[in-house]
Amino acid sequence: MDETRDTFAMRRARIERSHDLLSEGAVPEIGPDGLIRYRPIRRRRPVPWRGIVYTLLVALCLKGLLVAHLGPVDYRERVERLRDGNGMERIGAVVMQSDPISESIAAKVAPFLP
Repeated sequence: MDETRDTFAMRRARIERSHDLLSEGAVPEIGPDGLIRYRPIRRRRPVPWRGIVYTLLVALCLKGLLVAHLGPVDYRERVERLRDGNGMERIGAVVMQSDPISESIAAKVAPFLP
């Protein structure tokens, strides 16, 4: 009895998986035996460009705030200390390296910081 239930559960899972794939779109094909079968269309997930852009903007703004808070000289010294560290700190130094966008954000935000 358990064996019958297991095979039924496997068949049911296979049918549900096939149904999920076919619900996203399908193309009918006629096989050599004349049987019509539906082949699912594989769709690629779109790249979340909006999320990537927002993440980069937030990172640039935070970096600009940090430059404004510490001052450009102190910020460069800290990045240099990171550059002399281990592997992860060197990667952090490359990411935290000052750029024109973060410097312009720092110039605009600096008058508002104490």
